[in-house]
Amino acid sequence: MDYVYRARAKEGRLERGHIEAPSTLEAIERLKSRGLTVSRLVEAHAGRFGALKLSRSVSLQDRTLFTQELSLMLDAGIPLSRALEDIQDQTDNRRLKAALATITADVRGGTSFGDALAKHTDIFPPLIIAIIRSGEASGKLVEVLERLTFQMEKDAELQGKIKSALLYPAILLIGIIAVLALIIVFVIPQLEGIFTDVGVDLPFITRLLLIITHFLIDNGAWLLIGLFIITISIIILLRQARLALAFDRWKLRLPIFGRLQQKAAVARLSTTATTLLTAGVPVLKTLAISQAVVGNRYYEKELMRVAQAAENGASLATTIRAGRIFPVMLANLLAVGEESGNLAETFGSVAKYYDRDIEASTRNLTALLEPLLMLFMGGGIAFVIAAVLLPIYRLVETL
Repeated sequence: MDYVYRARAKEGRLERGHIEAPSTLEAIERLKSRGLTVSRLVEAHAGRFGALKLSRSVSLQDRTLFTQELSLMLDAGIPLSRALEDIQDQTDNRRLKAALATITADVRGGTSFGDALAKHTDIFPPLIIAIIRSGEASGKLVEVLERLTFQMEKDAELQGKIKSALLYPAILLIGIIAVLALIIVFVIPQLEGIFTDVGVDLPFITRLLLIITHFLIDNGAWLLIGLFIITISIIILLRQARLALAFDRWKLRLPIFGRLQQKAAVARLSTTATTLLTAGVPVLKTLAISQAVVGNRYYEKELMRVAQAAENGASLATTIRAGRIFPVMLANLLAVGEESGNLAETFGSVAKYYDRDIEASTRNLTALLEPLLMLFMGGGIAFVIAAVLLPIYRLVETL
């Protein structure tokens, strides 16, 4: 097979070219034998569409499946390099396949598994790298992989609960707005002609509906362009660190949704800390890695403060309680965990509690939003029907 590669020579020079090899792994081995470090490798015949496939992100599901298959193979006694090669052949994600080919070649060349993964931080986050390095150091790679798989399954479950709570109301709201917009833009103008022909005196509600109709028809394109510009501007502004921090803090103050985000952040922190501490990762390293998984910059900043205080010898419970953004229950339980010397079990208890709490909260949120949206839809439709029927009743009365 013909491969297109991009690699860097020992002296730092960037090199691009083609190489013939029976497999991706063999292509990487041949390039390494020439003193090149491969940064990109794709089949030449894949062309532009292949490059698009290669750029597809590696999802949480892809990583979960990878750790699950790897733990099963290693537990069955299959050597690490052979297991990685087998998973590479089985995966459908071209980006993950290319990364695994490089990782397999590095492992066969004597690089540790954790260090090989660390070259691909765009695919494997610090959580995975830290846990695998811990497993290698302790000789319990299979156990930590099983624990890591459980962690990622819980992350996927948490994401699913939050998305399911928000997705249905969002789809329903979009559908309501779309139906009302179609009625206002396409149906009402035809009825206006009828009302004009018969010369009926239009009530206020009908005149208001016609004003809205003319405004949307005359300015609809400009409204869409303006909405697009505003959206792009917000995205660009939120890339600024200070604005992004302020926005994430504002989201936590939203009614209902803010509480849900707070619970999700604490759940992610607790689950991640449980996994890392159980795998033998030090507390300070655990706090540093957890900053990247809480999903909110304001919580990231607070965890950074907690980590700095812990590095200076301060109590986790006292520091977290002083920040006042984490729940008091977390601080109280951590105080017990620090006294007993079992923080991993403490974080595990917190994770279980918030897992159940988030499930109940998402159910309640869906149950609350559905009737509110139905009420909004009913009010909108009632407004349109009243605006249409009132002139008809007046017309009938004049006959």
